[in-house]
Amino acid sequence: MISTTPDIERSYLRDVGKRLRGLAPGQRDAVLDDLRAHFAEATEAGRTPEQAAKSLGSPEHFTGRILAELDDDRAEARRPRPSVVLVALLVAALAIGAVSGYLAVGAVAGSTKATQLADAVGVLEVQDDLMTALAQERALVVTASGPCTTAPCAAELARTALLRGVPGTDDGKPLRQGGATVRRAPSAQARTTALLAERDELVTDLDMSALPKEVTSAFDQVVYDGVDIQAVQKHVAKGGMAPQTVTKAYDLFLADSADVSHQLSRATDDRGLADHLAAHQAANEVLLAGAVDRSLIPVVIATGAAGSGHVEAVEQISTGNDLFGAADRALDQLPGELQMPAPDGAFGTVRDLTLQGDLAGATPELQEQFVAESRQWTEEARAVRDSLRAGAVDRAESNATAAQAKLLTAAASTGVALLAALVLGVAVVVQAARRRS
Repeated sequence: MISTTPDIERSYLRDVGKRLRGLAPGQRDAVLDDLRAHFAEATEAGRTPEQAAKSLGSPEHFTGRILAELDDDRAEARRPRPSVVLVALLVAALAIGAVSGYLAVGAVAGSTKATQLADAVGVLEVQDDLMTALAQERALVVTASGPCTTAPCAAELARTALLRGVPGTDDGKPLRQGGATVRRAPSAQARTTALLAERDELVTDLDMSALPKEVTSAFDQVVYDGVDIQAVQKHVAKGGMAPQTVTKAYDLFLADSADVSHQLSRATDDRGLADHLAAHQAANEVLLAGAVDRSLIPVVIATGAAGSGHVEAVEQISTGNDLFGAADRALDQLPGELQMPAPDGAFGTVRDLTLQGDLAGATPELQEQFVAESRQWTEEARAVRDSLRAGAVDRAESNATAAQAKLLTAAASTGVALLAALVLGVAVVVQAARRRS
């Protein structure tokens, strides 16, 4: 019996179907559908079913090839692929590392600025001592250059200078009066010169690259002033400069010194530190005003000067009162009950009498009390100023420590994230290599 065309195709399909019974129905049907399509395409191409079957090979050969291909597909499916979770963790680790790195960069800048600011605030102790020395020099000039024409007047000025603790007045030698020459200047100047050298050395060692340029400018200015101070000192020692010119020069130096605290207070983002520095500056300004009061008022009273000297004293006392108010307001911004000492007692009474022009009311006894109490007031005011400075130093150092800890935390977080990313990356690469093998 001769097989017909449909019989050849049907027989081939039946034989292949039997051999593929181990497959899932869907897979077997797909193979049989492909065979039917193959026979149909052969017929359309003008080939016989025998030719189509021959091109496929025997049913045994064909099914063997199909089963081998399916085994390869199953083996491929069984090969390890990078876990989606693993890849997600890798991406997350890299993202965390990037964020941590960004924060670490900011932490470096913050730590650098906080450390430099703490170092700069630490210079204020020597700066304050220098301002005190300059104020004493100024007091010496004011005291020694009063327009005395009598021995009792000169003796009174020397006595008040000694009681006020003006450097160089404790050796029993009289102050030269009636001109600009100050014989007792060297002792005061020696103290100032030593402090200038100490302060300049500290400023030279400062790294202020991360601080605002105004801070650098303020420190540069006081260093430049140091050169001018030494020039003024030479003129004072030789008597070659008018007293008013000398006092104005010292006032300028002292104002520049006070500006250092102001610029430091503007350089910090910490409100507490800024308030401490602002209060420190205000306390220094009050101290400087008090130093002028203690120098000028006794001279006005001792010389009986009711003219320009008295006018200057009135202006100075009025300015000092305004500064007292500003200092109290600055201290109100700080926790605690720290306050500047009030100019009361004989100190306040003589200031008030001078304001009122009642110089005769300042009796010798009251003047002596004024000198003693004003000296005590200065010591108390310095204690307040020093406490404010110490608070500012502590706060600045705490900020620097906190900023360094923040930097270490950010660096550690970045390191951990990058290490995790490295480990996960290696795991992904290993899995990919196993998949290819």
